[in-house]
Amino acid sequence: MTGGDLSDRLREVAGMVSPGMYVYDVGCDHGFLSIYLVKYGGAPGAVASDVNPGPLRAAHEHVADEGLDEKIRLMFT
Repeated sequence: MTGGDLSDRLREVAGMVSPGMYVYDVGCDHGFLSIYLVKYGGAPGAVASDVNPGPLRAAHEHVADEGLDEKIRLMFT
């Protein structure tokens, strides 16, 4: 994932988060917002949650691919 991979909508949301803030991404879908904020937005970590197991599995794969397992915790809600 690169900085240009976020949709305009998610980039707008990311712009509302101040560097240094820990993020709780409710309805994380595929985890892209959490990944972006930890990698590029100055968030020290994140909790990403979703009610659907499919998108949460995808988020797990994306987080692992980015090597962020220690910084982004995934939760089924």
